[in-house]
Amino acid sequence: MFSQVFRRRRPGSRGYWGVAAAVSAGSVLSVLIAWIGGAVAAEKGAVPVTQNYRRPRIAIIGGGIGGTSSAYFLRKLFGETAQIDLYNIGDIGGRTATIKLAGREYEAGGSIIHGRNKYLVDLVDQLGLSKRTKVPTSTGFHNGEEFVLTESKWNLVTVGKLVWRYGFDFFRLYQEVDAWMTQFEKIYTLQDEGKAFKTVEDMVDAMGGEAFINGTRDPLIPLLKSHGYSDRFIGEVVAAATRVSYGQFEDISVFAGMVGVAGVQPGLWAVHEGNYKVSEALLKESKANVYKSLVMSVELNSTSEPRETFIIHSVPWQQSYAEAKQKSKDRIEYDIVIVDIPQHGKPPMQHPINFAGFDAKSHVPSGPYPGEYRHTVANFIDGVPKASTFGLDNPESLPDSIIEVVEPKLRFRSLAKNFPVDVTPEEAAAKEGYVYKVFSTEPLDDEQVEALFETVKERTFVDWLAYPYYGTTHQIPPFELNPGVYYVNAIEWAASAIEMSVIGSKNAALLAHQYWTGQSSNDDEAKVEDKDEL
Repeated sequence: MFSQVFRRRRPGSRGYWGVAAAVSAGSVLSVLIAWIGGAVAAEKGAVPVTQNYRRPRIAIIGGGIGGTSSAYFLRKLFGETAQIDLYNIGDIGGRTATIKLAGREYEAGGSIIHGRNKYLVDLVDQLGLSKRTKVPTSTGFHNGEEFVLTESKWNLVTVGKLVWRYGFDFFRLYQEVDAWMTQFEKIYTLQDEGKAFKTVEDMVDAMGGEAFINGTRDPLIPLLKSHGYSDRFIGEVVAAATRVSYGQFEDISVFAGMVGVAGVQPGLWAVHEGNYKVSEALLKESKANVYKSLVMSVELNSTSEPRETFIIHSVPWQQSYAEAKQKSKDRIEYDIVIVDIPQHGKPPMQHPINFAGFDAKSHVPSGPYPGEYRHTVANFIDGVPKASTFGLDNPESLPDSIIEVVEPKLRFRSLAKNFPVDVTPEEAAAKEGYVYKVFSTEPLDDEQVEALFETVKERTFVDWLAYPYYGTTHQIPPFELNPGVYYVNAIEWAASAIEMSVIGSKNAALLAHQYWTGQSSNDDEAKVEDKDEL
C-alpha cells in the first residue's frame, strides 16, 4: 500500500511477532484448559463459552487499528482461552503509519483524534500512552489566488473576521456539528450494553434514526443550503474542511461531511511518538499470535461439527504481491474470521480476499466490492515555503496551515507545518526548522516543489489509498458477511476515522461473541426513538 520511500521504526515490537503453536482442539488437555480458563474469565467479567466443547479459534486479517482493536476486544470478551491469530503483511498500525525525514518521524496517515472520541481517549489512558505536546497553529483558506480568511493570534480578532465574512454561519454549523456528535455518541452506550449490528445502516439508525441513514447517501451541500447557509460559507469553510479531511467536496455525503467538519474543530490531539503506538499496545495487550502472511482466500468448511468452520489459505509475505502468489499456501482452520483489510480495488495497492464455498445466502463478495478509495499523496518537505506563490512577500507572514478551497493549478490540497511525533515543548515553541506536509493527488514533481518552496533540504512522500470516495450512490457493505465472518472496514463507507475503525472493531467482536455463545445480536432492540434531523 505504501511506496518504497515508506519506512518506520518499531521500537519494542519484536516481543510479540512470534507465532505460538496451536494446542490440539481434540485433546483432553485442551478441553480441560478451556473449561478452567472459561471459569477464570467469568470471574474477570467475561462471558464463559458454554455452547462449544473447545476453545474458539479466531483469525483476524489485517493489523491496522481495526484489526488490533478487534484482537483487544475479542480477548476481553472471550477471555484467555481463545486462540487469536492476526495476519498482517506490513507494519502494525496500517493507515496510522509514520515516515522518517531529517532524522525524525512524522505522522503519514491518520494524524488527528477528536477530543470526543471516547474509545481513543480511554484506550490511550488504559494502555499507558500519552498525548503529544500540543502546538498552537494558525490556518488560512486560500482560493488559488489569494487568502480569503486567515486566523489571528488573537481569538477575538478571528471571531470578528468570521462574522464579517460569513455572518453567524460558522457558529451555527459548530452547533449543528455538536448536536450531530451528541447523537453519534449514543453508539458508546449501545455497545456498552452489548448491542451489535449486522449492517452499518442498522448502526447509524440506532445513533440518529432516519436522518443518519439518509445522511450516508444524501449530499451535504444541498442540505446546508436548505438550512440557510450562504454559498460563500459552504464554498470556503465547508470546502476547506472536507477537502483536507477526505480530499473531496462537491458530492460528499452528509454523514462523511459532518465527520470531516468535526475533524477540523478545536480540541484535536495525537499520541506521543505516533498514533500507531495505540495499535502496537492493543496487539500486545491482546496476546494475539502474529503471522506475517498474506491471506489469499477464506474457504467455508460446511461439513465440520458441531458448526461450520473457515479455512484460511495464506502465504508468507514476500517483497511483492506477485512474489507471494508463487509460494505454497498454508492452510489453517478457524471458527471465526474478522476481516480488517479493504475488499475494494486490486493489487498491488489492495489485496481483496477470495471467498470460496459460501452459498448465495451469505453476503461475502464474489469479487472486489464496487466503489473506490481516494488516491492521496502525503509529501514531506524540509524547506521554506515560497510566500510569493500565495501573494505575500515574507514566508513568516504565511499561516502555519494553508488549505486550498478550490482545486489549484499546482494540484495540492493543503500545505502545513508538521511536527515530529515526539515533539518537545521546547521544539513546539521554536520558530525555525519546520518540515511541511503537503497533500496532493499525485507526488509533487520538481517544478511543483519549486513553485511552492524557496528552499528544499530534503523531501519524501507516501502514496496510498487513504479513505473511500463518498458519493451518493455508493453501496455500504455489511458487517456480517456470513455467520462467523465479520468485516470491520464496512464502517468506513459511512465515514473514515481512527475512532470509526475502533467502533467497527468492537461491533465485530460483539457479533463474533454472540455468534459463538448463541446470543441474539440485539440489533432490532437497538433502534432509537429520536429521529431528529441532522
